[in-house]
Amino acid sequence: LAGIWHVAVLAYLAALFLIVVTRPGGVLLPVLAASVKILAAVVAGVILTGALTRAMARGVRLPERVDRAMPGLERRLAGFVPRLLLVLRVLVFVAVVAFAVHTVGLVDMEAWFVSGLGAELFGRLAGALLILLLALLVWLALTSWIDYRLNPSGRRVATVRQQTLLTLLRNAATI
Repeated sequence: LAGIWHVAVLAYLAALFLIVVTRPGGVLLPVLAASVKILAAVVAGVILTGALTRAMARGVRLPERVDRAMPGLERRLAGFVPRLLLVLRVLVFVAVVAFAVHTVGLVDMEAWFVSGLGAELFGRLAGALLILLLALLVWLALTSWIDYRLNPSGRRVATVRQQTLLTLLRNAATI
């Protein structure tokens, strides 16, 4: 961005000039206020996505005691957490774009969310995401418990029958 930032600034100034010239008087301050709001939203989005990126780079580390008791949990979490953080980054991007579109006045997002279609779509998407998140948590808990039961460290060893049934249960939960 260091080499081309001036292009974006010049395009913004040209658009600002066109807006001021083609619209009636008194439009400069509202346009500048909207620009500041959008800039603040973009900066907040960049900070939030940067924090999520740093969280993804760190990865998932469980305490050694937990990792010994449930040896597969850290690996499972390491597989899902980056995907979850990527979804959160996309949601932040969509929210910033929606705010910018609303602030500019291209689409009235508030009226759309209140409308029947917007409320229904948002409700269905939120419900589906909640169901997926709960299913993931139940699956993680169940497979971690099964790994705990199958792990012979410091406890009585599961019988062959228990090992077979627990393995079948883990496969069924995965499916």
